[in-house]
Amino acid sequence: MLDRPLNILIVASWYPDEENNTRGSFIEEQAQMLKNAGHQVLVLHPFLLGTFFSSFLKKEFSSFSDWNDIPLLRVGIKPPFPLNRKIAYKKLYLTCKKELKKYKVSIDEFDIIHSHVMFMGGFIARSLAQDYKKLFYHTEHSSGLIFNTKQYNSADKRIIKQIFHSAKRVFFVSQFSLLQTLNRFSIESTSKYAVLPNIVHKRFFNQKLVNCNLNPFSYIVIANLIPLKGLDTLVRSWKELINVYPNSMLTIAGNGPEKEGLVNLVNNLNVAMSVTFLPSLSREEVQEQISIHHVLVSTSKIETFGLTVAEAQAMGLPVVVTDSGGVRDIVDIDSGIITDHSVLEIAKGLVKIQSNFNTYIAGNIRKQTFNKFSEAIVYEKLLNHYTEN
Repeated sequence: MLDRPLNILIVASWYPDEENNTRGSFIEEQAQMLKNAGHQVLVLHPFLLGTFFSSFLKKEFSSFSDWNDIPLLRVGIKPPFPLNRKIAYKKLYLTCKKELKKYKVSIDEFDIIHSHVMFMGGFIARSLAQDYKKLFYHTEHSSGLIFNTKQYNSADKRIIKQIFHSAKRVFFVSQFSLLQTLNRFSIESTSKYAVLPNIVHKRFFNQKLVNCNLNPFSYIVIANLIPLKGLDTLVRSWKELINVYPNSMLTIAGNGPEKEGLVNLVNNLNVAMSVTFLPSLSREEVQEQISIHHVLVSTSKIETFGLTVAEAQAMGLPVVVTDSGGVRDIVDIDSGIITDHSVLEIAKGLVKIQSNFNTYIAGNIRKQTFNKFSEAIVYEKLLNHYTEN
């Protein structure tokens, strides 16, 4: 039983900033969860400014201030040499130690170090834990460890295994992410590897349930417009749905390199009258947009979790999602449809959910989402791990 608040250092590879307030928002929400429970929390956000060449003209920096009432130390450095990541990692670690000392942050005062995402959070957390003889926990969010292992050289892969083996507990945000990541790096699955999902913020549970009487019937996608999200396949599926339900509407919210191609595809398929493009949304805008649609759609090829899917279900929306892995922990027969990633199967899913929309019970969808991903549920699981022997 915990008899006092903990002092927790979160080392995060991703964290929101002024330019992008959704980057790593799920990490910030976990930090806020711990703070709300009475613990002391400080976030260290270490990162490389790019490769040696891409960051050549950039300026290294550090800053220490409160971000949404949590102390946040950001440290960004340039790699000192080309094609030598190991030296860049070491430089970043030494810079983090210097900046922590500069701002009078003593690692000895922390009960727990908890990192998020392997590079650079996991590397820095493990290095601090080794030097200061601290326990550390790690949560892995990155789908890159599953679908793009070629980006890691042999030294990176050794570091990844060392971090997994050194941490007291390694959390993954879904069963799919756990199994696939361990398999990619030939790591035996043991009890030290556990599933700890992302939190669905309470704002989504407090929002009124979806209004079934909205007109016209509308779908929304919220995603980065990159090839991994499979939105070209969705647009072709949309053409099929319009043949069955011609008055339906689709909103695609997000920015990215695929946007121009998607706009051209929509025009070429003559479905522009039924498709609206929006830019990337803030966290508040995500909530607002979900509230004025009937169904959320995700056609990703790989998702370690699928936060917007869970957020939509917290507001009572059923979903149509492709079998991208992490969504298996979120969606069941009562809350939506999981399809194969093909034009025909996605189209079938869209038609089926619209035909049977009134059979989905918004209150039940919200309840099951709350029981899996609410702050109270996730906090209890995490605290049990922190306090176990």
